[in-house]
Amino acid sequence: MAADATVVNAAFDAIAANRPAGEVLAMLREVEPRVGPDRRGRFLVARAIAANRLGLPGEALGDLHEALLVAAEHEQQAVAAEAWSAIARVYAWRGGGRDAA
Repeated sequence: MAADATVVNAAFDAIAANRPAGEVLAMLREVEPRVGPDRRGRFLVARAIAANRLGLPGEALGDLHEALLVAAEHEQQAVAAEAWSAIARVYAWRGGGRDAA
């Protein structure tokens, strides 16, 4: 299970470094079957940010909705905060702001 946490953290690092979204999604796709429920929320937030950068806001919002549900189920306030922040960025991007970080 530690490997999935490492990949999810690496995905967030790649997002922060402005690496290509397709590269981030590929990293996450490899680890998805092994992501445990305690890390699923952060995984979904990372995948949503990458999807939004690819211009897929519908997919991003679906992942973020699921991330909020997972965060509530596992009482993960930090994950919920990340998800709400990402939701705001999705809507800013859709509004033409293009701040899809």
